[in-house]
Amino acid sequence: MANGTAYEAFQRLAAPKLRPQTRFEDGVPLLSVDEAAEAIAAELPPLGGPTLTSPALDRLAASVTRTAARLRRADPMDPRAALMDLLADELRDAEAELEEGDHAAAVGRVRRVCLMALCLDEIASHAPVDGGRSADAIGPPASVCPGPPRLRALEPAVPRLAMSCALEPGRPVPDVPWVGPRLGDTVLGAHLRHLRECQDLSWAQIAARLPAAFRADGGTIADLETGTGTTLREAAHRGRLGAYLHAYGAGAAAAADVHQLLTDAELARPGYAIDRGPGRPHRYQLLEQSADSVLLLGAVLVPAALRTPAYAIAASLDAPALRVPGDVPLPQVAPVLEAGCPLCRIYRADLLLDPDAASAWQLGVGAEQAAAFEERLRRPGAPEATVVLSWSALASRFAGAAVHAEQMLHLADLARTTALRVAVLPDDDGYLATHDVAVLRTGGRAVTASSGLCDITYQDGALRRAGMALERALAPDTSIEMLERAAAADLPGRRLW
Repeated sequence: MANGTAYEAFQRLAAPKLRPQTRFEDGVPLLSVDEAAEAIAAELPPLGGPTLTSPALDRLAASVTRTAARLRRADPMDPRAALMDLLADELRDAEAELEEGDHAAAVGRVRRVCLMALCLDEIASHAPVDGGRSADAIGPPASVCPGPPRLRALEPAVPRLAMSCALEPGRPVPDVPWVGPRLGDTVLGAHLRHLRECQDLSWAQIAARLPAAFRADGGTIADLETGTGTTLREAAHRGRLGAYLHAYGAGAAAAADVHQLLTDAELARPGYAIDRGPGRPHRYQLLEQSADSVLLLGAVLVPAALRTPAYAIAASLDAPALRVPGDVPLPQVAPVLEAGCPLCRIYRADLLLDPDAASAWQLGVGAEQAAAFEERLRRPGAPEATVVLSWSALASRFAGAAVHAEQMLHLADLARTTALRVAVLPDDDGYLATHDVAVLRTGGRAVTASSGLCDITYQDGALRRAGMALERALAPDTSIEMLERAAAADLPGRRLW
């Protein structure tokens, strides 16, 4: 992101923001680690972040991440949020290098981070372009701000930026070849199959509900649910998607939800799919339930499938509201249909258009996910399930001491009495888990799911970072002991850099 002409522009923008006595070398401010941290911390309050006194790098990184989350809640497409996530990753990398003793390299990294943080507003809102001032340029004219190059809005590039760094920050993730259904179609197909099965309908019965002009048969519906058919995509292009969803008993909100998933899947790189629709938590839950093996990486919070009810409620308070895309009118009467599971009845009845109902539905999905996962763990011959928890997930008591202790003891009990394997990343290993991800394996296919505040990104193949985290984690017995110590607020102190 910060290279070439853009990086030079950031350097020039930073100069007037620093104290006059600050020296520069090759455009980089010569600051100590403490000065750099204080300069970054000073940028947080104007963006809605906390006011920190004498901030350590780990606290600063956590505060930057929380500030990015607040920006996303206000506007899911705010470009500053993705850039602040990158900034937080750089801070965590700097802390790791300082802990490992490479102080010269780490100080250089912190100076670079400081330079970017001082220019957060400019970085987030603009990108350099050649030529004169464009029609969509933002900011004062050149006469007012003569130094920096001409700028234009960055917003169109932000979704691509967020997608490219969501799974492996700072590194390009190569496409994983897969011969079979498109990933987005597979995710959607599992949801359609569930909508049909929970109403006890056959493929032929779904086909019979379609208008005669569509000429579909049971084989066509089967192809849709396995992700191998293009009928839904063609129906979306021709404005007929609502008729197919109506055959599954779903209304206008579900049609808008599915249309967004299909559109995003077409725009994603091969081997990827992005799900931003309101039905995304239920779709992920269905994939997780049917997986042959599950590896969960909890970098910030305990994964949803393993949360206690109180912990899930606390986590939901910071989650953005589910939003149905497009302009779908709120139905005057939206009865909960009788057929099907409770979650699908709400989804099909268009009740997700009501924000309060959508919030309750999201909590219901989480409760069903946790109940189904625990039932899976307690079955004889249960399939493989592993959770890797970062030290931050054990140390963070955002939900309060009592709720956090209950959650830690619940995990310890599951690790002792079920097929769940718990592994804790030690705090002094130098490995930094920055994203909550899940690696699901089913039918010979591995899929990585990365959960964000407003989307779930799927990638073909197992994420190498999740496997590395498992290799570096503590042994199961030691991990259980750490859970119990976390419940008693007796975790060992983190080693200072």
